[in-house]
Amino acid sequence: MTSVKHEFPLTKLTDQQLELYLKELDQPFTIDDQKRIEANLQKKKHPKRVMKVNTWLILTAALLLLVVGGGLFAARELQKVPVKSSAPAKYSIVLKQAKKDGEKQAKELQQVPKENYFKGAETYAFSYENFSDMNQKSSATVQGVVTNWTKVPGAKNSSVTILSIYVHQVLTDKSKDLAGKTIYVYQRGGFNKRGDMLDGRPNTLTPAQSNEEVFYEQTDFPVARIGTELVVNLNKITPNNLPQGAKVFDPGKSYALGFDEQSMWIKNSTGQYEPVSKSDQSVDKAITNQINELIQKNLR
Repeated sequence: MTSVKHEFPLTKLTDQQLELYLKELDQPFTIDDQKRIEANLQKKKHPKRVMKVNTWLILTAALLLLVVGGGLFAARELQKVPVKSSAPAKYSIVLKQAKKDGEKQAKELQQVPKENYFKGAETYAFSYENFSDMNQKSSATVQGVVTNWTKVPGAKNSSVTILSIYVHQVLTDKSKDLAGKTIYVYQRGGFNKRGDMLDGRPNTLTPAQSNEEVFYEQTDFPVARIGTELVVNLNKITPNNLPQGAKVFDPGKSYALGFDEQSMWIKNSTGQYEPVSKSDQSVDKAITNQINELIQKNLR
């Protein structure tokens, strides 16, 4: 159950070429079109005013935060976080294709057998004190879009999906080089055979039943669908601890969610990112607010 990747136009074009290609998304694109786009670039000027505008906006946003009552600490903390982003035009292309693939995936998921289970939110003795503390205790916090799923091969007694996530924004001062790249994030839930889910336990299934592929999903922590825009807080997976998926993807680009459902925020219909795991804790609300403030500040 995988979707076709659409990487050629993204890896072969420069940012300026992508800006032109963005206007032609509904038209076929081949290598032969490259010369035509390059010729058009010679006729089209791209004023380099982005850096000046962004600098002015950052300074303005920082001043506004400083004068708002009660926001002094948050302002100081956010000022220390230099958001690194991929080219907006490139992200628009990736996002549009991921949305199309997500629509196809949604139809396919309606046709497969499913089993849901409820685990409940984890209670951790170890937690974060604030947004800065979360970033210090993890490898990266990034915003992006899910572009593909891959089943972890050979999984026994569990189902695990590798999410391919195209990173648009890095929200920490760590791992800035991830912007504009695809990383692989392990999330529990996904496809597996009924027999493999009963490995080592009594199995009264017929051979046909044992070989049936089923989509297993935690009710309160659904697998992030293709096309979903999200923020994830991640820990790097060392090669020695990497599951069998290491045979599929580069271990250097593989990550695990920090605290599972407490480490994922999904973009809602209003454009805000909300946590998968609902919490009334003030620290969790503050972290969510700071994530949205950083993203919105970077978009201005």
